[in-house]
Formats: sequence, structure tokens, C-alpha cells
Amino acid sequence: MSLDFGKIASGLAPIAWTDEPWDRRYIKERRDKEPLDREVVAPDPAFRDRIRTATWDDYDKIIISFSGGKDSLAAVFRVLDLGAPRSKIELWHQNIDGEHDSPAVMDWPVTRDYIEAVAVVLGLPLLYQWRGGGLYGEMARQGRHMAPIYFESPLRAKPISGAVFDHVGRNGLSVYRWDTKAGHLAGRGGMPAVSDNLQIRWCSDVVKIEPFAKAIIYDPRFDKKRLGRAPRLLVVTGERRLEGKKGPIIVVEPDGRQRVSALAGRAAYHMLEPHDTDAPGFITKAGKDTAKRRVDQWRPVMNMTEDQVWNVMRQHGIRPHPAYELGAWGRCSCSGCIYSSPTQIATWARLLPQQYGLVAALDDQIKAQGRKTWRNKLTLADWADKGVPQIDPKVWAFWRPYFMHTKKITPEMVRTKRWVLPAGASAPEGGPT
Repeated sequence: MSLDFGKIASGLAPIAWTDEPWDRRYIKERRDKEPLDREVVAPDPAFRDRIRTATWDDYDKIIISFSGGKDSLAAVFRVLDLGAPRSKIELWHQNIDGEHDSPAVMDWPVTRDYIEAVAVVLGLPLLYQWRGGGLYGEMARQGRHMAPIYFESPLRAKPISGAVFDHVGRNGLSVYRWDTKAGHLAGRGGMPAVSDNLQIRWCSDVVKIEPFAKAIIYDPRFDKKRLGRAPRLLVVTGERRLEGKKGPIIVVEPDGRQRVSALAGRAAYHMLEPHDTDAPGFITKAGKDTAKRRVDQWRPVMNMTEDQVWNVMRQHGIRPHPAYELGAWGRCSCSGCIYSSPTQIATWARLLPQQYGLVAALDDQIKAQGRKTWRNKLTLADWADKGVPQIDPKVWAFWRPYFMHTKKITPEMVRTKRWVLPAGASAPEGGPT
């Protein structure tokens, strides 16, 4: 595709979403289940017609889900490199441990410092969303419903019905609250499970997916009544086809030719599709548009290899998240992710014993109650005992003050001319597929 950079800069040229044929299909074979079959772009004709000619000017905001990991950072650079106006871009991050209202047990202690430094370097606003009590609060929950969801917004205005203004937060941002009566009073059946099913691997939905979605639905900036029309949003996320566990994938070209490729479980995602919060409505006979909001989702790094992702960071001179430099982790998810190997959990226990100890004690309590433990019948301690800590003493000596908050990661540390591939680049990724 030949790009007219003058038109790109003006926002008038259609967005170069992908070089892939839109009708290429990825079919993931699944044992004892129907195969997953997905085209690159969601097949709905109306969606395809709209997205094919979409320009940056068509969107009110471009919201990038930003974990601080390599894939989400590569997605940020893909958006910037294609000429998206910085004035429309926001980085959204979900605080998985809540906001100072729960023990910090699952997020890397340096993540907030790191992503805030990256946001400063890139000159992009950063907004947080979180579940009250964080992941620990939900794991320990009994005798009450699920905690509220909170989200930041730069606008102080009358909330959309269903949410309320809660308080003024950091940097003068407004914090809104969405209350819920969801969740059985008996609490969860145990720890989140290692599964593609979000009903039993509930951690992602509870502390990431739902807080992100509620912020879109209830942020007063996206109120149709206030705008006089349905808001138009683009959600950008960092999933990759090659991420996670390998598995047989059949690639079907538009002309019908097939080939088998050892791709990952996420290969069957659409690169472009309506987001879960999309509420397009319909046009009435009187010509009234009933849409509440139009929200498209784009996964711009779907076809990148891990090496390509690292090269993007190298080219832009951004130092990776410190977790990668520790050596045992190839993916920046939760420090104690349920997909972690025994070696990763044993290393976590050695480096961050307070985090590990709180989760291990809760898991022992869950076992005593007859609920599902870390790996079904294995507790977190059992899992850690199967591994051997993998620690580079020199690397940990450098980073330990930052993990313990006696030093703070600065923008000057994040922007670097001496970029080095982190030791974790060759480590197992872990995480959902």
C-alpha cells in the first residue's frame, strides 16, 4: 500500500489498518470442541464498509489499553507511526491491586512508576481504572457482593446515569464510581483457573476487562446527551497471534488455499471488530439515530513476532518494563499470574516475599474451606516448591530499590540511547492464550 503522508498527517487518508487480505481466515483446532474460525476483519458488512474508509478524524478518542508490557507499547507506537493525532490518544491502565484500598499482591510494584514515566516521555495522558479492593479483595470476598468500579476522567460533569462522582483524585482528575450487586455472597469458588473460559478464569474480567468497559460506558465525556450525538471511539489493544502457547492453526487465504502454521491461541481473534461496549442502535423511520456509542476495536500488532516487537522498542529507544530484565519473565502480566511456571513462582517468592506470602496464606485458607486452590489440588506453596528461583544477583541489586519504592523510575531512565534486549526476552511468556 502506498501511503500519502500529507493526507495521513491531516487525518484525511483512510487508516492503514493492515496489509493482510481482509478475508484471510485463521482457524484454530481445539481438542473435543468446535474449531475457532475468524477472518482478519469482522465479517459484518456495515462494520466493514465503515471501517474501510475510516480516518483519524472519525474518532473522538483513541483509547489504548496500556499494561506497560512490550505488546501494548508496540501498539502505542503503531498508532503513533501511522499518524494518529496525539491530542486524541489516551493511555488507559487497570490497577489490578486497586487504589491503595487493598494489599498490593499481584501487580509489579514498579509498574505505576514505569507507565507514568513512559506517558511523560511520549507526551500522552494516562488514566486509571480499578476494582475496589483489587484482585486480592475479590479472591478473599465472602459475605458481600463485588466491590465498585472506579475510573478517572479529566471532565467534572454530571455522570451518566448508573455512575456517581466519587472524589477528586490525582492531578485533579475526577474519579467516578459504578456500584454493583453482582457476585454471590458466598464469594468465589476459589482461585482463578487456568482456562480460556473467563467464567472460571475470572481475574481478567473482574480487574481488567470490566473496569475498562465501565469507564467507556459511564465517562461523562462520552455522554450522547452532552455531545448531541453518539461518541465515536477507537479501542486499541495489544494481542498478538504468536503470543502464548503454540497450537495448530489453519490459515485459509481468500482464494481458498490452506496452510498450517504453528500459531498461538489468540490467532483466531479478529484484528478489527466492534468492541464489546459498542452500542450502534439503528436508524428509525423518522431518521433518528438510536446509537448510544460507536466503539471499534483494533489489534495493530496481531501479526508481529516477538522479535519485531522488541525491535519496535529498540527503534523508539524505550527501555522495557523492569520485570523483563529480571530474567524469569517473558511477559509483563501479573507478578503472580496463575499461568506462571513453578520457576516463576519460586522466583517471585524469593524477590517479593510479602506479595507471595499474602497470596499463599489466602490460598491455604481457601484450601481449608474446601474451595479450589492455585492449581486445583495444589496450593501456591506446592507450586513454588516445584521450581527453583532464577535470580541474577547483580540485576536484582540494581532494581530492588525501585521495587521497594526507595527509588523512583524517571522519564530519563525510560528514554535510552543504549537499548539492550532484556534477559526475559528468552524466558517463557506465560499468560492466557
